[in-house]
Amino acid sequence: MLKLSFFLSLLFLLASCNNANNTPTEQIQEVFYKEAPVQVTHFELFVQLNDHRASVFEPSFGIFAGIYLRQDNTTSSIRSFEQSLGVQHAIYAYSITLGQAYPIMFVLEAIANNKTPLITVIPSHYNIFDISLIYDLAHEVGRFNVPIFLQFYPITNDFAVLPSEYISFFIEAVQVFRRYAPNIAIIWGFDSHNITTASHFWPGQEFVDWINLTIYADVDIYGQHNDIFAYIDLFSLNFQRQAPLMLTLGVSHHNFENNRYFVSQAAEKLYNIYTNLELYPRIMAIIYQNYSTTDHEKNSGQNYKVNTSDIIQNAYASAISNPHFITNIEKESQSHQNTFVSSAFQAIEYNGNFFIPYKALIYDLQIDDIGIFNNITTEIENTLFVSISDINRILYIDFFINRQNNMLFLFYN
Repeated sequence: MLKLSFFLSLLFLLASCNNANNTPTEQIQEVFYKEAPVQVTHFELFVQLNDHRASVFEPSFGIFAGIYLRQDNTTSSIRSFEQSLGVQHAIYAYSITLGQAYPIMFVLEAIANNKTPLITVIPSHYNIFDISLIYDLAHEVGRFNVPIFLQFYPITNDFAVLPSEYISFFIEAVQVFRRYAPNIAIIWGFDSHNITTASHFWPGQEFVDWINLTIYADVDIYGQHNDIFAYIDLFSLNFQRQAPLMLTLGVSHHNFENNRYFVSQAAEKLYNIYTNLELYPRIMAIIYQNYSTTDHEKNSGQNYKVNTSDIIQNAYASAISNPHFITNIEKESQSHQNTFVSSAFQAIEYNGNFFIPYKALIYDLQIDDIGIFNNITTEIENTLFVSISDINRILYIDFFINRQNNMLFLFYN
């Protein structure tokens, strides 16, 4: 036992002698160096559209705020709504079925109040492809030569037609509209239920000025809203290079299935959606759907009205009071030099240098001769990156940082 104790003491002494040349400070520094984690900061990545040509009514900056009151489509009711909330909107929205009378008074009153009308035209169940009705409507729309957004035949689950039939009629209708009503911006749209199949109905960039996604944040019986940002991400990434984007939105605070109200949750959800739209620079308009689908007989439906609760009303008013939202058409500028699209990839800051993923060069910058970067990639967090300094040296692309919101913008020199 004594021999074992002596042997252990000898080993401890030898180990102490081996480390005798290292000072305590050096030993601490060595341990810290080995254990310190790699510092990587992630940034949302945005890329400038090269040689961008602005679409009809496209603002140079910001988002048009719009409103739609389904139950009472009159400008007087919209003005009353705005006054009660202390807000303004740039767009007043209205909906008709093809063949119905054109809402000329709504349009003229909207223009008189310095607002841009948005008319959604949905198909008639009896005359879906009646081109004569398009001629009638086009003459009415162009009659007073005032600016109008026209959303024609948005795609819904009820739209049971072949893509080829739809595309052919859409193109023919647009040609008629542009001939007799050159004052309009054509909107091609669809709802979130059709987001994976909508591209089958795409008529082509030549015939579309804006693209709209209609989406609702419904609330379940537990007060949870469906995640609409997954849909917005997909919408933005798939269509942001084709035309400026528009959202038509409703956020529910009442699920009629169990007759419960979730006011605070709805207010938070609504405010969160509006404040995060800056992450989608090509979304340049949002129309709020202020109505209810509740059916007392069927004990079902959702309530999207913001003016039924002070909490939701205040959240909505606070959201669109942000200067990023355009509430008057006079604020539109014609300069479009710095139009950006969002990337599916993230940039990083690593050891004081900035990098973007190698795949972003392919899919976002759309570089043809990608091979010139193959020998200057850096693997970080199991992903290949290229330093922005190398990109700038080869392609004359620079960047600026918004550290407050962790955004990195690439632009052409």
